[in-house]
Amino acid sequence: MQIKHSIGKLPLPGNVDQVCKAWLLPLAAETLAIELGHIGKSYDLPYAHRDPFDRILIAQALAEGMTMITPDLTFTSYKIPVIW
Repeated sequence: MQIKHSIGKLPLPGNVDQVCKAWLLPLAAETLAIELGHIGKSYDLPYAHRDPFDRILIAQALAEGMTMITPDLTFTSYKIPVIW
């Protein structure tokens, strides 16, 4: 998120670490660390999405049985639930 914010692709009202803390609290949400299994899962993904950061997010969602929240329609090419 910080990289996308710094290049102008993700407008945020402040630093990512501060903004995320503020957003996570009312949602009772937690962060998910990138584990070696997530990286391994990314090798199995088809190349519908070439962004390496997004591919890790997709691999995490698959490995953890999670839903992605994104407006990026490319995520629907993978077998994960997508909301937006």
